[in-house]
Amino acid sequence: INAPDEIASLFFCRYENEAMVFLEPDIMLNEAVREDKSCCTGNRVYYTADSRREMKKPAGLQWKPEWIFSMAERFKTETGLHRRTQGTHSCLLARAGEIIFECEDIGRHNAIDKVVGYGLLNAIPLSECMIYTSGRVPVDMAEKVISAGIPVLASKSVPTAEAAALAHEYGLTLICRAHTDSLTMVNNSYT
Repeated sequence: INAPDEIASLFFCRYENEAMVFLEPDIMLNEAVREDKSCCTGNRVYYTADSRREMKKPAGLQWKPEWIFSMAERFKTETGLHRRTQGTHSCLLARAGEIIFECEDIGRHNAIDKVVGYGLLNAIPLSECMIYTSGRVPVDMAEKVISAGIPVLASKSVPTAEAAALAHEYGLTLICRAHTDSLTMVNNSYT
């Protein structure tokens, strides 16, 4: 979606582990013909909208390494569920060095969706934001970030070669091995 007013209604099952989302206007869904088996989704059938949104290069963003180090520190000290289980992924949304939202989820893709959704629902200009994720970055996660218009994606882990190529093509600043005192640039279009 492009804006919260495109959501007609949202229902959760009684266990709150499944949601039904109805959009305005109705969007016709067709079975996906494209197969992306770059990560854990290869064993499921997904449906996609009739036409995919065209990806555009995110706007440039001046950022500072200290912002990335701060997000890595927050992940290291404040992600309680991850610390207890070592089985979840964390994702942080930050703007001008300030962390404005964080979440944990069993799936790294879901965590990205949560921070993008939070930004959208709260009218946060995503073109001024950056994301920190604990998970490996496959090409479909890079696509999500680019489609959302977020110019910087940092990860505690590493991207796939396809994700790095896509980041280069679309000007996404991609940072990997982001820890509290070091980081590795994969693609740096706008520093």
